[in-house]
Amino acid sequence: MVDSSKEKAGNLEKQASADLETPSSQPPSDRQVETQSGPLAEAANAVARRLLIEVTAYYRAERRGFGPGSELDDWYAAEGEVDQHLARARSATTGT
Repeated sequence: MVDSSKEKAGNLEKQASADLETPSSQPPSDRQVETQSGPLAEAANAVARRLLIEVTAYYRAERRGFGPGSELDDWYAAEGEVDQHLARARSATTGT
């Protein structure tokens, strides 16, 4: 069971790395959300969500030329975008 968890964490890290290596002006596309549960899955999901927010906020800042003073606006907008994408992916997976 530990090997499986390590493997999933490694796969999550590889996917996050691939997302960073493929720049886009759009937030990451909807992906199938795993329906795993438990503390490790929740922690991995929280880490993945934060990484998606960081990347999305970066690209928002890039689109506006990295001008100072709008960092929090970028972050909050990125949170909304990522959460919206994750909710759509969850509803597509669960059918709700």
